[in-house]
Amino acid sequence: MVCKVLCSEATEFRYERETLPLPRIGPWQSDLDSLLAATEGKFRRERLTPIRIFEELRTCGYEGGYDAVRRYARGWQRGHAR
Repeated sequence: MVCKVLCSEATEFRYERETLPLPRIGPWQSDLDSLLAATEGKFRRERLTPIRIFEELRTCGYEGGYDAVRRYARGWQRGHAR
């Protein structure tokens, strides 16, 4: 990146990914959707937090990271809030 800036006249470079791949969540997406749908209509105290959803997926065999689950859950909630 530094060499790219030094060799060219440009002063700013941006990398924007068009679609975010879900390599680890892909096979677990239906399970994740069902967990999120089950907690959607509940009171705030009774809802599963993203960390609890992550722990549920881990018991089923999910080997991905927490951050991927959290990002997916936030996007899912935004999509269903509309």
